[in-house]
Amino acid sequence: KTDPELGLWNSFVNYIQSKKKVFKTIVIPGEEISVYNTNNRVVHLCVLGTNDFIPGSKDGARNQRNTPATMKVEEVIQIIKKKNGYSFAAHPGARSSLFQRIFLKRGVWRKKDIHNDLQGFQTLNGGLSISWRRAQQLWRSMLLNGYRLPLIAGNDAHGDFNRYLAIDKPFINITENFYRYFSCSRTGIYCTSPSEDQILKSLKEGKTFITNGPYIGLSKSCNPEDSIIKNQAVKFTDNTFYVIAYSTPEFGKISVVQVIRGYYDSKCEKFLLNSQVSNQSYYIEKEITIDPDKGLGYIRASVQCLKNDNTKTMAFTSPCYIQIHR
Repeated sequence: KTDPELGLWNSFVNYIQSKKKVFKTIVIPGEEISVYNTNNRVVHLCVLGTNDFIPGSKDGARNQRNTPATMKVEEVIQIIKKKNGYSFAAHPGARSSLFQRIFLKRGVWRKKDIHNDLQGFQTLNGGLSISWRRAQQLWRSMLLNGYRLPLIAGNDAHGDFNRYLAIDKPFINITENFYRYFSCSRTGIYCTSPSEDQILKSLKEGKTFITNGPYIGLSKSCNPEDSIIKNQAVKFTDNTFYVIAYSTPEFGKISVVQVIRGYYDSKCEKFLLNSQVSNQSYYIEKEITIDPDKGLGYIRASVQCLKNDNTKTMAFTSPCYIQIHR
């Protein structure tokens, strides 16, 4: 049954608000909303930082005769913007099963669904799977077309922590796996004083990286706190910046560090650095030289680490955007 009085939602929000001074962890209320894409198929959009419930009802087995009509992506993004919330595309690389497409009318995120006011892109949803590769390809394409889309990571863990349960065949059975466990993939925030307000502010400003273990950042100095990752264009006054990567024995020694520049005019990306690290360390910093006047675009970085069992961990920055001198 639907919940027209929003009893569960209000209980959820009130509980978080009442425990803010008790929790040692910062808990930010959020919602994953079913919305229609431009093909009138259901995709998922997430919101953080607003206590108001936003309806999205066409992706489930509940009786929906008395529920509000599902809204379009752009409609919901504008509602979130007016409420001063934070919106991001949920698992945009995911593909639904045939049964989910038929019975739940699920679709996929495409270029035409990405609105200028969308504030984040959840490329990493659990592991570095085919869903990640699809989302990353779409993300790069949008960046090269001038969109400013910070990266977000999550686990879609469904509250099951280390035992993930989800719909397999709608109305028939569910499935489970152990690859979307709680805290598997994380969103890193470049800020020095974490609080709910500061986290939301940093998300909105594009000061993020995503990781399943190591740290990666771009800075104007050797100090990671001098991060240049943000939505506003950066002026490279001395034509240099630093890439900084950290890891730990848990996540493996650094094996590859990459810094990539994207060019709007030629719609392509080129390496500023593609370094195979041979000294087997947990820390690396490198000074990078750049000529900003070679064209408008962005810079992003990634690090890959190798654990003792030869499994990989990785981290990726959101872009910083280039301001031309002249």
